[in-house]
Amino acid sequence: MRKPIIAANWKMNMTAEEAADFHHSFRLEIEDVNGVEIVIAAPFTSIPKLSELLGGSQKVRLGAQNFYFEKAGAFTGEISATMLRELFVRYVIVGHSERRQLFGETDELIQRKVAAALASELRPILCVGETLETREAGQSKGFVHAQLMNSLPTNGADGTVIRSFTILTTNACPALAPLHARMPVVLERADWGLWLGEATGDPAPLPYLDAPDDRARGAAIPRPSSRR
Repeated sequence: MRKPIIAANWKMNMTAEEAADFHHSFRLEIEDVNGVEIVIAAPFTSIPKLSELLGGSQKVRLGAQNFYFEKAGAFTGEISATMLRELFVRYVIVGHSERRQLFGETDELIQRKVAAALASELRPILCVGETLETREAGQSKGFVHAQLMNSLPTNGADGTVIRSFTILTTNACPALAPLHARMPVVLERADWGLWLGEATGDPAPLPYLDAPDDRARGAAIPRPSSRR
């Protein structure tokens, strides 16, 4: 049985000093937590400090929020998988809705990132999801199906973690926060297996849910028995 993953995306929050302070209290909170893999996707500037503090922790894994698929070169402002691996980063988020919407990342680019991550022994956390308008129009399944198939490399995707979500603005609509916190994947698990099998021939990785964006930094880690 695959170990559940609980991941927190810190987004553009937490300086290195703040990350260190958080780590000291967080490690005490999770002393009795077992049976799950915890991932902290920190800003680039906080990764070296967290890497130093986490050491070889088997309970908390370090993640990055983005990277570029090329190994090296004239790509100002980008960071490579090799650079992340040198800092003992294990996971990397790919295809987050903010990267797609605000920075114009396409399925083609995301597909290349997923392939590059796997080739570098990083576990990509591939994000797919529809807008609320698409969901209300009853088009979620087809939209996410297309996004998923276009974002996965055709030569194999085993080891990829998939996060499926509806893009909601909880700050603008607080009533949606509980829904966001417990958002079910929009596809049945059998569909994941069927679709991924068609595309890659690999077993389907398990989708995961993370904490709501507005509480991700300080979210308490639930016990495994609380997961459904």
